Amino acid sequence: HGKGVAIYSMEDVQKAMELFVACDYRQKIEIAPGVFLTLLNAGHIMGSAMAYLEAEGKKLAYTSDLGNSPSLLLDAPDKIDSVDYLICESTYGGRVHEDISLRMEKLTAVINSTIAKGAVLLIPSFAIERTQELLHDIEHFCSVNGCEKPMFYLDSPLAEKVTEIFKKYPEFLSEKIRKEHIDNDFFGSERVRITTSVEESKRINKAPNPKVIIAGSGMMNGGRILHHAINYLPNVNTTLLIVGFQAVGSLGRRLLEGAKIVKIFRKKVPVGAKVMAIGSYSAHADSPQLVKFITGISGLKKAFLVHGEHEQSQQLAKLLWEAKKINSTLPVVGEVYDL
Repeated sequence: HGKGVAIYSMEDVQKAMELFVACDYRQKIEIAPGVFLTLLNAGHIMGSAMAYLEAEGKKLAYTSDLGNSPSLLLDAPDKIDSVDYLICESTYGGRVHEDISLRMEKLTAVINSTIAKGAVLLIPSFAIERTQELLHDIEHFCSVNGCEKPMFYLDSPLAEKVTEIFKKYPEFLSEKIRKEHIDNDFFGSERVRITTSVEESKRINKAPNPKVIIAGSGMMNGGRILHHAINYLPNVNTTLLIVGFQAVGSLGRRLLEGAKIVKIFRKKVPVGAKVMAIGSYSAHADSPQLVKFITGISGLKKAFLVHGEHEQSQQLAKLLWEAKKINSTLPVVGEVYDL
């Protein structure tokens, strides 16, 4: 795999997808003799689910990615009342998100600053959830400010497809959003110019300032945001707004930590842009939410903490022990546990 050899082909994907079975939330299904699966709402992205398994008199649950609550677009994750063993993500195991009420204030301030300077605002965004929440907040900004300028560009074919999925399945959105947006225009899409072709993407560079460009990938490891970064990062009037998790080693993380020169497509790019972050756009539960979720489960014998940088998993394990003497394990690849 390290040499660029694909570990599976499109044919493998198609064969796997033929085996998919759609299940409703909270529907108990016997997936093998005496083994029962119930999918619970994880509140992370639309359709995300926790797996709750019952077999041989034991109960095991896996959170997968657990949602950040309250979410503008989705209902809160379901509660798990009782389980023997829990596998839980720990992305933000030791971190606390900033207050969600500050989000609009910060976004409005950075957009107004972009307008005042006649500049460019770059937002690297994940196609699922982050982009839709951004578009919803932009719709609010436009409603309040009239939105004659700047021009908003959503330069992400994938994000456009995902946004259409959101419109197609409004029943999976939060009750609040469903009540507020009977017309299904959750994201103010008439005020956002969506570019799908490479030619349209290139034309954004020639469009006059001020402008806001939202593009993937969210950690700036690839995607169209890199082409915009080469063009606009050197300019001191540009603002780069980080709205999602940035893994160690990613370009987004290096910029957030203050790198003055970065390499993009083997080209050295000086960073004159101002780099900012809004933490409350994260789709993951933070440390207090994870602790509250796990300590609310009765009969828990052990928590297996996965999907997090080692330091974050360690911090969560410490917090769980301090809060309720919950015994945690940080499994590594290849380890096997007999329950």
